[in-house]
Amino acid sequence: FADDLSTARSRLAVESRLMPLFVHDPRKGDTWPERLSLEGNPDVDSPWTTQTLVATNEQGKPEIIDVPLTPAEFAYGEVRFAQHFRLLPAGTADATPIAEFVELTPEARTGKVPYILVANEGQPLKKIQVSDSIVELVEDRQRFWQTLRFLAGRDQARLTAEAKAQVAALQQQVVEATEGRELAMDEIATAMAQLATAKDPNSVVWPSFVGPTGSVAPASAVRPTTVSTPATVPAAPAAASKAPTASAAAPSATGLGPKPADAPISCHPTMSRNARTARPATRNCRRSSSGRRSSSTANRRRPATCGQAAWRRWAP
Repeated sequence: FADDLSTARSRLAVESRLMPLFVHDPRKGDTWPERLSLEGNPDVDSPWTTQTLVATNEQGKPEIIDVPLTPAEFAYGEVRFAQHFRLLPAGTADATPIAEFVELTPEARTGKVPYILVANEGQPLKKIQVSDSIVELVEDRQRFWQTLRFLAGRDQARLTAEAKAQVAALQQQVVEATEGRELAMDEIATAMAQLATAKDPNSVVWPSFVGPTGSVAPASAVRPTTVSTPATVPAAPAAASKAPTASAAAPSATGLGPKPADAPISCHPTMSRNARTARPATRNCRRSSSGRRSSSTANRRRPATCGQAAWRRWAP
């Protein structure tokens, strides 16, 4: 290229990431982010910068388009790389800009054709197909720029800022959810207190509150179901049969008959109607295996229960 274009070509080499600027100063600190500086490069936090193309559309009117600026655009202006570019045939399927093509996986690139947009002043846009060598050049410069950004700490700073923003947003959501839950519990407790003292449960106005997601719960959604009470409570059905009395028929082994219906049951022998046949309440009614009553000291000292006194009451 001509000597008067050397400055413009040098600037284009920097802007296209072909030869990015960086300064390493060991006096700045002990870490790479402190020593390395990328000042002088456009759009440091982006993979590529953009360039503005002025061309004419199909109607012949001027059109301004912003497209990514990659090393392929720089190589297109070099005569020594002319064999790596050719005009893309019209109607080519799966034509993909070079900036998007290098982001695809090898499997996703199958069948796609990378190209760049070129426009001269007052001429329509042209799609220029690039060779595989130019694609490798763009990929190499992209990795180099990513390495510089990593060493300069640009990615870490961006990720740290994004993480802090996400943590702050989550903390704010937790605070709002906690406040909303406490407010809802207070309102529900107030409504329950009113329900406990209200004569008509349907007259209690249940509150509606805004949940942590911003949805409003209507009052009908939290109103308890009203259970109607009948005016008269039916009487309990009468018992089908009376429970058996404690003075049921004595076992047949003893030969005792059933207890008369008019005889009272007493836990004390002196309260029975026939005191002559009563036994002392301190004797136990248990019988030994031979059929005779046990007269042990333990049995005499143990007081008789109500059932035992009733048994002795009718014993012969």
